[in-house]
Amino acid sequence: MPAAYSHHRLALEVINLYPGLHKEAFCLGSQGPDPFLYRGTLPWQTRDGAKRLNDYGERLHHSDIHPLYSKLLSLAEDEWQRSYVKGLYLHYCLDSLAHPYIFYRSGFEEDGGLRGLTKFSHGKFEAILDAVLQDYDGVKVNPGRLFRLKEDEVSSISRLWASLGEVKERDFLSCYHDFNQTQSFLYSPSGLKRPFFYLLGPKGLAYGMSYPHFLKRADRGIDVLNLGHKEYLEPSSGAAHSYSFLEILGLAKEKFVEVMDHLLDPALPRIVDFSIDHDGDKPGERKTYSDPCFAFLKEKSK
Repeated sequence: MPAAYSHHRLALEVINLYPGLHKEAFCLGSQGPDPFLYRGTLPWQTRDGAKRLNDYGERLHHSDIHPLYSKLLSLAEDEWQRSYVKGLYLHYCLDSLAHPYIFYRSGFEEDGGLRGLTKFSHGKFEAILDAVLQDYDGVKVNPGRLFRLKEDEVSSISRLWASLGEVKERDFLSCYHDFNQTQSFLYSPSGLKRPFFYLLGPKGLAYGMSYPHFLKRADRGIDVLNLGHKEYLEPSSGAAHSYSFLEILGLAKEKFVEVMDHLLDPALPRIVDFSIDHDGDKPGERKTYSDPCFAFLKEKSK
């Protein structure tokens, strides 16, 4: 999941093409199933239902999302909810195109998953990517304050998720609050929180994801936006590309326009291959290729 700013940035760009969309609902949808992954993340947040909701978020990231999202669209009661669901499609479009690049550059376990160092590396790479992208755009944005939504607006989305019968009526609402709280807590533009996160674990996810806007010299030397167009391989297929991250954002925009143009067309799954999951993998494929940019993972990848 490219970090929150990358998804939000793309949503703000895309929404200009579709003035009928509700901006806030669409932007929230552009964060995809990610809020489910943040339930109970911080020590003081309740762990009630956390594993169930974290697992649900993971499952959504590795499923053919079109049957589910098209059902959500049919259950939507108004344009607010429909705009949210369309944002979910945008999240998928960016994830499925960006993750092959991110996984190749940040590494993964032999089974393709993320644990320990690889989870830290993945979070760190995405955090640096978001920080550098903000620098490129000339802005400083707290990812925990992207939304100024009323409780009943988020509750409407939470009820929509519950209408599928897999989560409870207030589950998404709780995840939304934990998502924003965690993002704000980890946001450290001055770097003052970094020593505390380091004490929690120098290779912990909090330390990796909390990257400030001024980066260490070594990390500044990593061309995370790939503006130099260095070749990378899709981890599962081995297909070679040299897109910059800015070009990947553009490709995601094009893919979303294709989805929107055929959203009500039963033939859409033949036009856009939704069997490719959020990692960019096709069913049965296994991640194999990587070239981690961080020294602590280079040996692990050999």
